[in-house]
Amino acid sequence: MASISQLVPVGFSLAAMGCWGTSDFTGGYAVRRAPAFLFTSITHASGACLMLALALLDHSPVPSRHTVGWSLLAGALAGVSLAIFYRALASGKMGITTPVVAVLSAGIPAVIGIITEGAPGILTISGFALAGAGLWLIPRPEDGSRPQGLGLALLSGIGFAGYFLCIKQAGSGSPLWIAGLSRSCSFFLTGAIVVLAGKIPSISRPDIRMAILTGC
Repeated sequence: MASISQLVPVGFSLAAMGCWGTSDFTGGYAVRRAPAFLFTSITHASGACLMLALALLDHSPVPSRHTVGWSLLAGALAGVSLAIFYRALASGKMGITTPVVAVLSAGIPAVIGIITEGAPGILTISGFALAGAGLWLIPRPEDGSRPQGLGLALLSGIGFAGYFLCIKQAGSGSPLWIAGLSRSCSFFLTGAIVVLAGKIPSISRPDIRMAILTGC
């Protein structure tokens, strides 16, 4: 029978999965109308404000330079990866994009973890194998061509994997500060891309509200 120490990480993982899944759905739905990088910038701005406010209210200790550095690098990867992910979802191929990104973003850190920390049990390895095999069950065009948005999904999945690896390297500092700093960096990076691209695209108020909800 599983102990409490084993069940707590599972509970946090399920909660994180629910939050990420809800965010992916709301963001993917809205970005079909809204510009991807501007939507991503607003998303990370709202997430950064929420996390930093919670960190201050919780009186969490300010992280070390090591943690700050890895958090900012994680945010840079997350910002660009999320914008690419939304671009892929905007193509209307959610059934292809989402599982590819999910398997790559989880699979790459898992493989690196196996290399550096040793192989997990047979049940866990079987789960990895099933996840990989599931990619082959994704619907493909009948003419045998590459599914639309697959390249963007691959780039996004690799970027998210880098984000998780950087978060791991950030250490055991305050999760609120780490999340707030990473999202702040994501906001500034994606915001800079929007500004440097030239004319800032328009976005409707309902999409702005959806972006704020997605970021939180």
